[in-house]
Amino acid sequence: MNIFRKDKKNNFLNLFLNSIIGVLIFFIIVAIFATILIFAYLVFEKKYEARIYPGVYLKNMNLSGMTYEEASEEFKKEISLINQEGILFYYYDFNSKASNSLRKTTLYPLVSSFSGDIAYEIIDFDINKSIEQAFKIGRNNSFIENAKEKINAYMNGIEVGIYSDVNELEVEKILKAHFGKYEIPAVNAKLLKGVDVNKNIVFSVTKEKNGYIINYKNSIEELKENLAVLSTAPIELISVIDTPVVYQEDGLKAASRANEILSFAPFLLSYSGNSQLNIFPKEWKISRNTLADWLIIKKGFSRGAQIGFNGVVHDFLEKEVAPFINVEPLDAKLEVKNGKVVEFQTGKDGLFLDTNKTVKNLEDRVINRKHSTIVKETNDAKKIEVIHKEVIAKHTNDINDMGIKEVIGIGKSDFTGSPFNRRHNIKTGINALNGIIIAPKEEFSLIEALGDIDDVNGYLPELVIKSGKTIPEFGGGLCQVGTTLFRTVLASGLPVTQRRNHSYRVGYYEPAGTDATIYDPWPDFRFKNDTEKYLLLQTYMEENELRFELWGTQDGRVASTTYPVIYNIVEPGPKKIIETIDLEPGKEKCTESAHAGADAYFDYFVKYLGGEKKERRFKSHYVPWQEVCLVGVEELSASSTKEDVMAN
Repeated sequence: MNIFRKDKKNNFLNLFLNSIIGVLIFFIIVAIFATILIFAYLVFEKKYEARIYPGVYLKNMNLSGMTYEEASEEFKKEISLINQEGILFYYYDFNSKASNSLRKTTLYPLVSSFSGDIAYEIIDFDINKSIEQAFKIGRNNSFIENAKEKINAYMNGIEVGIYSDVNELEVEKILKAHFGKYEIPAVNAKLLKGVDVNKNIVFSVTKEKNGYIINYKNSIEELKENLAVLSTAPIELISVIDTPVVYQEDGLKAASRANEILSFAPFLLSYSGNSQLNIFPKEWKISRNTLADWLIIKKGFSRGAQIGFNGVVHDFLEKEVAPFINVEPLDAKLEVKNGKVVEFQTGKDGLFLDTNKTVKNLEDRVINRKHSTIVKETNDAKKIEVIHKEVIAKHTNDINDMGIKEVIGIGKSDFTGSPFNRRHNIKTGINALNGIIIAPKEEFSLIEALGDIDDVNGYLPELVIKSGKTIPEFGGGLCQVGTTLFRTVLASGLPVTQRRNHSYRVGYYEPAGTDATIYDPWPDFRFKNDTEKYLLLQTYMEENELRFELWGTQDGRVASTTYPVIYNIVEPGPKKIIETIDLEPGKEKCTESAHAGADAYFDYFVKYLGGEKKERRFKSHYVPWQEVCLVGVEELSASSTKEDVMAN
């Protein structure tokens, strides 16, 4: 009996001990497994610490395990291919009597002159934004959410977007320049002026006509969709019926009012003058015949048609009235002479005819017969005062209070080898900038300061290539101005608020990475005067050197930059030949020179008097570009450069 109890006790003890050992073994296994998992996780995280997690794609591009630089390089290769090959647009002109009704052109994302000085992007890929989105996968949320995202990417794959900005207006402009001649727009019913047997003015209305136009908007949307997947598939332009907005039936009803409107004539347009600007009063007599030439039939606000004014009235106001009234404003400008700041251009307010408001007032008074407070009735005529607007110029305060007493920064650039037109434009540009005053807290815009960049303001054109045609554009040489100002601002320790590097690496702006390109209306170069005093810009052009000085008051800040690091140099591709009908058959004309691609960066440091420090890295990417030459042909070939989409 005692032996049985003893055995039972031993069995219970053994069972208990075995259970304890089992539990311990289980926990040891769990601990080992957890340790292995933690170790594997740490190894995994260490491996991908600066790399994109597995299963992340940029459309058709597998980014798994890539560093930021590696992913960026792969993306640049794809973009470079699009830049070199362009995107083919084609259109079937079924109205053509020729055997070949195919019309086509290639749209290139970059537009450039031969020198590369005028260069701007029609399609701008945001490489950094696209790669940053890829890096955020598995890193942008809580630990649990990040883990789920990493597992999902590994198991199923996650696709991130490709960011691009398409200049839709410029694309449509280029397409219209090439394909617009094949369109037949609708013709609205028109008001025709005639004279009856008694030499009285009478009106008739022509018949409207349907037409067809190209749906550019849809094609541009297709372009954007293709770019989202880095596709360069050819895009077909499709025509749609273009219907009139004014029909003869409605026009005849509206035309009955035309003779009533003529009864208002003759009348006088008048301007009361401005004694401060030495502009004397003046009147312009509008006869019945002149008024009749101004009238058209236009679409009504809801249905039908109504009488309105055509573009002739705008031309009359701009050619006959505006030159008598308009006075260009002049901002005050300062100059440094013998180390002292003096005023060399006094600020002068401007005055402009407000053409649109004047036309609206004429419509209200002459056509709609509304009462106007600026209409003066007389015994022999009616007077309608034209509407003008004043423009307040920038005036100087007391020069001694402006704080312009010393140089705070100097910038230089070299333009050796520049042709005559380029030198002329540089000189024209710096003349517009010399003496400009920048107020405290003001953001300076180089595009705004230069004003209209055209022949009226003295600029000379440079040829650029668009869709196989050489077209004159203005702006060559102004990137030299932008680059010099950029360097001046850096030397002054001022904050740069907008800057874009040139599309190509151009010899005028070496070392690479220190340039700033401008093109009206974008990109612009901007900086802010974050000092407490006014700034004065002085510009000098001496032989082959451009030198800018910013004058103000030193506030103790010290600025410095590192020398640019230039890397990822890519040689340009082989020469590209583009057919054109603008040259004699067989004649070749090269429009763009070859440029090697590269990346560059430099660091910008500003240390302030109170000890505060600011640092910024300026990065630049220059695309490789092959030599481009036009070759004259009698007729553009019908073969496609890609998927032979034209075979059908």
